Amino acid sequence: MAGSRRPGASRAPGRGHARWATFIILAAHPDDEALGAPGLLARLRRSAHRVVVQLFTAGEQSHPGSPTHSTKELR
Repeated sequence: MAGSRRPGASRAPGRGHARWATFIILAAHPDDEALGAPGLLARLRRSAHRVVVQLFTAGEQSHPGSPTHSTKELR
C-alpha cells in the first residue's frame, strides 16, 4: 500500500515526537557521536529534544605505546 508505514517504524527526528523526547546516543569511543552523527545531534537539539550520549570507553586504549599520547593524558 503506497504511503503506508510498517508497524513500529519510527518517524524522522523532530517529526511526531513530543517536544520533551529523550534520545540516547550510544558510542564506543569518545568523539564517535560527533564524527558519526553530527547532523542528527544538531537537529535533535534544535528541535528542543534532550540528547544523552553514553560512551562505553574513555579512549584510554586508543593509542597504546604512542610517543605523543601518554596513558595519563588519555585518561
